[in-house]
Amino acid sequence: MKLAAVFSIATGLSLLGMFGAGVLYDAIGPRVVGAIGAFGAAFSLILIALAVKVQSLNNLLWIAYPAATIFGYTNLYDVFAWLWLLPDDQSTVAAMSGAIQCLSDSFCLLAVFLHDSYGIQLPTYFLFTALFSTAAGFIALAFVPGRKENMRIAAAVIAYQAAAEDSSQSYGSIDDEHDSNPPMQRQISPDISSAWDAFDNSLGSVKDACILYTKVHPTIMLLFSFFSMMQYMFSVYPLFNMYLLYTDLVGHAKAVELVNIFGGLYAVMGAACVLTFGAVVDRIGLYKAVAWLGVPTVINCICFSVPRVDVQVIAQVLLSLIANTWFVILPRFCISYGPPQLFGSLQGIFCVILGLGQIILTRVGTWACWSVVMLVHPVNPPPVLHFLLTIDLWCFGTMVGTVSLCWYWWYYPFPKTSQTTMADVHNAWNECVQPMGADTKVAGAKAVADYGSAKAAASSLLTSRQGTTNTCCSCLPICGKPPRIAESPGMP
Repeated sequence: MKLAAVFSIATGLSLLGMFGAGVLYDAIGPRVVGAIGAFGAAFSLILIALAVKVQSLNNLLWIAYPAATIFGYTNLYDVFAWLWLLPDDQSTVAAMSGAIQCLSDSFCLLAVFLHDSYGIQLPTYFLFTALFSTAAGFIALAFVPGRKENMRIAAAVIAYQAAAEDSSQSYGSIDDEHDSNPPMQRQISPDISSAWDAFDNSLGSVKDACILYTKVHPTIMLLFSFFSMMQYMFSVYPLFNMYLLYTDLVGHAKAVELVNIFGGLYAVMGAACVLTFGAVVDRIGLYKAVAWLGVPTVINCICFSVPRVDVQVIAQVLLSLIANTWFVILPRFCISYGPPQLFGSLQGIFCVILGLGQIILTRVGTWACWSVVMLVHPVNPPPVLHFLLTIDLWCFGTMVGTVSLCWYWWYYPFPKTSQTTMADVHNAWNECVQPMGADTKVAGAKAVADYGSAKAAASSLLTSRQGTTNTCCSCLPICGKPPRIAESPGMP
């Protein structure tokens, strides 16, 4: 149980790290982010090799392992540069990031094979992996589009898609005859020239993404956050507690067998399933894909409760699909409800929600379901019951989220790619600021009016005093007294 809790916290922190990766994606572009992720992962793998090799440095794993995970996720962001290079297959491109992640998990099996077959020790394996990661960083610098280039490609695709709705223009003709620079093209900021520019852009991206979440599309953002949280919890909870679940369900021997099966099955089936799901989303759309995803989710939940090895293998296949669909659903949602300039930051906000939610809900859900089990079976409760009840809880939440999303999309159809622009975000911000500005203007106008009234009253009083008092000074009559002139010696 303690190891499951540690793994849960580490996974949640990795998602929090993805927030920084998403913000950097918007601020400095996919090329540099991909390189940072690759080089950072290489350095972290070297630290892991040292921590494994030198016993006195074992505690370094507490830093090196989470860092390697975060940098690995950061490196995945360079894949998203191809979202706009392949505009008709954006879900498939997003699925590639999930497939890469799944296949990278199989490297642990490669390490075991090399150790058992050739006697290669873990430090050597990690050093070789660091070498390949370094090569990936240089490949990213050489071939991945930069920030400005990526935005220009996105602008060209969006302009073409908009023109294609009105006419049968060819793909190569994207220029407007009245405006050679479409709106998004004019919004492209220059390349980053310093670290301060990157920091400034990062803060701006975070602010704009928060406005997009809370002001431009608040309802769908909340509904999607709930759906994503519930589906994510349904996926990761069995992963965190798989061995304990199988031990209570089918016994120790079969539990070991099932865990070993899942170790080899997840990488291959996960990659195949997420690529298939991405292609399906490109064909039928995210709305229908999310609706149909509820079917395997319910079947998977039922399979978890059957104490048979073959049924649990089926559950593992379905889990390999469901656990990786967020690699497609989240990017597809972000490019539809946000402008390309905020793609990474919006993803980062959702990752923060998932990370914090997972750390909290893993404990809360386990406690709540265990309390219910003890209430129903106060004496000798079935050991597997609280695991199954927790899985049922997250399945029920996923179904509620699915129905809520589909109900919303029934009345408000799923938008086209990047239908929301930065102009919408800025207008929403201006609407927030305007009421404060209006109040200030009203207060200022009232103060001016009061000052004018006071000045008019003073002028009227001055005139009346001047008519009844002979004085050489127009100031003194206001006091109601005639001017006092000092007498000089020698005056008559």
